[in-house]
Amino acid sequence: CPLLAESSGSFASVVVACGDSFDERLAWLCSLQGVDGSPLLRVEEIGPADAPSYVRIAGAGTSMILTRDGPAAPLVLRLPSLVPHPDTAEMPIGCRAQPMALDPCDFVDRALPPPLAPLESLFDAAAPSEVIISRASGEGAQWGVGRAGMLYRDLVPSRAGGALIASHIRIPGGGPVPDYVHFHRVQFQLIVCLAGWVEVVYEGQGQPFVLRRGDFVTQPPMIRHRVLSSSEGLEVLEIGAPATHATLADHEHLLPITSLTAADDGATLADATANRLPNTTLFGGQRFVHSIYEEAMRAPAARVEDGIAWRESSVLAATEGLVHVAHGAALSMGEGAVLSNEGAAEGAQDGAVELEGFAPPPDGSLARGGTGLAHDAAHLTIAFVTRGSATLACIERDSNEMRLDHLERADCATLPAGRPARWLKPTADFEVITVAFLKSEAAREAAARAAALEEVMQMDLYEQQS
Repeated sequence: CPLLAESSGSFASVVVACGDSFDERLAWLCSLQGVDGSPLLRVEEIGPADAPSYVRIAGAGTSMILTRDGPAAPLVLRLPSLVPHPDTAEMPIGCRAQPMALDPCDFVDRALPPPLAPLESLFDAAAPSEVIISRASGEGAQWGVGRAGMLYRDLVPSRAGGALIASHIRIPGGGPVPDYVHFHRVQFQLIVCLAGWVEVVYEGQGQPFVLRRGDFVTQPPMIRHRVLSSSEGLEVLEIGAPATHATLADHEHLLPITSLTAADDGATLADATANRLPNTTLFGGQRFVHSIYEEAMRAPAARVEDGIAWRESSVLAATEGLVHVAHGAALSMGEGAVLSNEGAAEGAQDGAVELEGFAPPPDGSLARGGTGLAHDAAHLTIAFVTRGSATLACIERDSNEMRLDHLERADCATLPAGRPARWLKPTADFEVITVAFLKSEAAREAAARAAALEEVMQMDLYEQQS
């Protein structure tokens, strides 16, 4: 390989074989100028003096060693956009300089939304028009091996034209995670723990905490965070928007890493909530959300549809109406059931849905989407079954006929806009999480409703405490 990592003294350098173009490349690199006209790169080491066979040059955060070894390797140098761009005609053969555009995100207050392309425009260009079903197992399952041996399943292969990426991730091994403090330039990111546990720490959220089955967090734009450890067999659902986004390290930002719960897999709900701080800080225009399954399941259902109790999350208000996240559970999983994030409610029974003899409702009867939202309020809705099974009924776009899809644990459905849907014959332990990306007008109205609801809830709480 012509490009090698070496160290010279205390410097790490990239080795570039130059062959017969050694002298020409050295002269060109040393001629590059910085913003103030001073040399961008300088010779730091050269040898032997009488007939140099290598030279180390450094500057602008770069260190490289040029050698006379051959054949000459291509050399691509990325330069800050403010640096004078060299004349292409003067570049030696095999050399190229690329300007690095200034990133507008670097010049925006971290509390404000990042200046990224509006998701609305991406959805308008290529939002899916048909229902997408992704199976976790069986003939239709598609898993790939990603970084560090993690298994990835792409839930929306089209990426909705670049608007989002949704992945089911399995991490077979457990123990400490070799992560570092980092952040993402995104507009939305959701992490749901599906199995096992993972210990994480987030900027402004106190000490590290553990996500267990059914817990989830939103990662607002630019929030610093780090993964510390995980159990064997960890599974997570990760949804991010846009699909392609930058992940940047922040080695200067220190986060608390003293583990309070990772060594104790039997930590209680009180342990999980003890470290949380008041959630008022804005990151990229959004608030951090940490939803704990057992805590959420004790809340009263916002509505009941087709034997499923729907509970709202605080994501709608926290994202200023960008995304709606809800949790649906069969009524047997509701208030009064014996709840645990390790197993189903006491008395729940597994079983496949029998479709024989099912009479579809008359046309027009599917008035609402499977999330409880009006079906045309979202660009698309992702419905991921976290436990049990049920049948999703929706209307085909062209034929206007009903289609039925039996979904089991870890199966996923992506519903496009204008596609009414409902759940039929859920098993007693059925649970589903839905993530709806709202249209802009619907987003504004939904945010206002969510804010009004939060105000009412705060008033009720105040009256109860008075």
